[in-house]
Amino acid sequence: FESTQHLDNGEVDRLLRLAGGRSTASTTWDRIVISDTIASSNINTLLYIEAERAQFLCDGINVDDLENQRAVIAQELLSMSVRTNGVLADRLRQRSFASHPAISKEVMGQIYDLESATKEDICQFANRWLQPHHSTWVVSGDVDVKMLVNSLNQLFPSQTETIQVPVISGVQNEGHRWFEQSRDDRLTIVFSAPPSGSVSAALSDAMLYSLTQPASVEFFSHVETIQTWSENRRYGGWMVVSFHTNSAELTLTEFQTWLADPIVNWGQWNHRQRYLTAKHQLTNDGRVALMRSCTFALEPSQRSNCFEWNLNRFDMEPSDMDWSLALQFWDLSEASILWQGSDDAVGGEPW
Repeated sequence: FESTQHLDNGEVDRLLRLAGGRSTASTTWDRIVISDTIASSNINTLLYIEAERAQFLCDGINVDDLENQRAVIAQELLSMSVRTNGVLADRLRQRSFASHPAISKEVMGQIYDLESATKEDICQFANRWLQPHHSTWVVSGDVDVKMLVNSLNQLFPSQTETIQVPVISGVQNEGHRWFEQSRDDRLTIVFSAPPSGSVSAALSDAMLYSLTQPASVEFFSHVETIQTWSENRRYGGWMVVSFHTNSAELTLTEFQTWLADPIVNWGQWNHRQRYLTAKHQLTNDGRVALMRSCTFALEPSQRSNCFEWNLNRFDMEPSDMDWSLALQFWDLSEASILWQGSDDAVGGEPW
């Protein structure tokens, strides 16, 4: 989002705004996603910008740009450090993928990685990975496909070189803890999540929501609060239930009882989902989310009624078979159980 060889700092943003567009980006452990929106009549402006980013990025990097982005990422790291769920999710990933050379590490790195990164490091990465022959384009909207393909072939030279598997060094982060560990007694249980868009995912979402409601909290005798969330649902991912409790073993037993007959107010859940569906319809990102669920659940011939289907999909209470399929993902014997407390109440060392 800074400068390239032929675009000065600020020009990318200015050109996109003039062309009725915007651009965002995100990074995971195995890919960088650049998401662009622009008026279809101005798509050549967007293609020019992306060609600059892909082929002439390093030629435009200067000290000021580098320090600016270093400060931005440092602020994001700081934000993560003071967010309870962010810290806990990071610890869960490290525990779950301890032997994996990449996923066990923070996707943003540590503060010392950020401090030591140089222009040469960035250029080495960009010249190897951020090249046209490594990219996948997904385009939707009012676009002339033939024109688009011709433009891509002109702006992005094709290469057929074999992609080499990168060598990932086994960095050990334990000696550079940047986060303070919470002293609260907290029992956290991690389940594999059902496939996004499935009936089991919808029922699991209802259970996660219901667990945070007063009726469920009161079910547990030694629990102050319950937090729930899910991570990376489009990959399957995981579901997390975190109890603030002073009795880990009793809470586990009571949770097993709760799972035998989950307390789910289906009418309340249905009302909430209808509200969210109507709200999603008002924004482009929301409509994309609605269409995604239709793509998973409906045949192509039925997707023209996507909004109505989403609005009414929870009107009918799920069948016993639906519940049976969903509860297979809530098997405590298959879950990761982590105790954040002063003793080893559920086995193993406290963390």
